[in-house]
Amino acid sequence: MKAEPGQDVYRAIQKDMTKALYYQRCGCGLQEEYAGVYKHPICHAHKAVFWTDHSVEKEVSGGWHDAGDYGRYISPVALTIN
Repeated sequence: MKAEPGQDVYRAIQKDMTKALYYQRCGCGLQEEYAGVYKHPICHAHKAVFWTDHSVEKEVSGGWHDAGDYGRYISPVALTIN
């Protein structure tokens, strides 16, 4: 998208980045109407267990996936919400 003089040159990138955050959403399903081929059912909606002690459970639903593998890692999430 070519910006004309005086236009907001960041408008297109803001729209694209907001859409990217939608595609990476976690804890909810993405509808085909909005996500197209990236649609998926609700994910990460259950309590998680500690890797070293499966008797410990934590509520960690929601957030964002890190990449196309649909994993979640704290570093990218921390940067996103910062």
